Amino acid sequence: MIYIMTTKKATLNEIAKVFGVSPVTVSNALNKRKNVSPDKARAISQYAEKIGYQPSLLAQSLLRGQTHIVGLLLKETPEDPWNGAILNRLQEKLWNKGYYLSMFVATDGKDRLVDGVKFLAQLKVDALIIGPMGFAEEYNLVAPHLNSFPFVTVFDTVEHMPVDNAKIDAYSAAQLAVDHLVENGHRDIGMLGVVSHEKHLPDLKTRYSGFIDTLKRHNLEIRDEWIMEESIHSELASDKLVGLIRSGNMPSAFFCHNDQVAAETIKLLYDHNIKVPDDISVIGVNNLPIAEMMIPGITSVSFNLDHYVDKIIELTMDNLSGKTKTARTVRYQEDPKLIKRGSVKRI
Repeated sequence: MIYIMTTKKATLNEIAKVFGVSPVTVSNALNKRKNVSPDKARAISQYAEKIGYQPSLLAQSLLRGQTHIVGLLLKETPEDPWNGAILNRLQEKLWNKGYYLSMFVATDGKDRLVDGVKFLAQLKVDALIIGPMGFAEEYNLVAPHLNSFPFVTVFDTVEHMPVDNAKIDAYSAAQLAVDHLVENGHRDIGMLGVVSHEKHLPDLKTRYSGFIDTLKRHNLEIRDEWIMEESIHSELASDKLVGLIRSGNMPSAFFCHNDQVAAETIKLLYDHNIKVPDDISVIGVNNLPIAEMMIPGITSVSFNLDHYVDKIIELTMDNLSGKTKTARTVRYQEDPKLIKRGSVKRI
């Protein structure tokens, strides 16, 4: 087959002139509608392919009243393994349902977040998915702009918000982790990678509050010097952990905010001749691939990520499909499961 290269985008009008028909007839032929003869439709389609004609999604969406695009406002970097895993699954599962995914990454603060909402509104997306949207402070910032979207779904929430939302049960994940450490004889337990918002809002059901409440339930001491905010990947947090190592005042185990923090912790401990789990135990959250690849493998609290993403999409599709919906906000929570590997030692 010989393809004709063109220097400008071909149009329906140009094809219509070649065949002496109307642009509507060309559109009907290309979209395989029945009111064009098979021979004529075949000839038009073959010619359109030769000249590199590409239909306008925008024009088609105006005719349908739908773009078949779902917007994703990703509030954190897709380089984060958890966010990347959600993104990959969202795109694949939406594609299988006949929808495109258009993403805007808003990692540069509040103004960028609002810019992302406005951009996706201009694309006339059929629905908007936002996440991780942990706190009401963030939601309230973009709420005035959300009426531009037919439907909005929020994921990885912490505080309640007046839109359909899905979250992982981070509070129970922390409980599972600390209970497992206690069952293995640990009484001196610290936490690394605490999100500052969580530490300053202790009444919320978060990893941090789950950690604190479980220590209290077991009548264990809460030591501030063993609780460090943010990832140790940051210079400040690394310095704090190194200072703790040099002081010799170490706990017997660390519960880490996620597996990435746990992996970084194991490396830093190894660099200071502290072996996991012989000298100290480490446990993470999310059961990311790195948890299985590390030596030793990281004991982690897992969530069924495929099922979780399915629920995010289900909340969105239920609205898009026109299913009956009450005024009540739908909330979904994914339960955790403990995955035991070699990073926790019984003492």
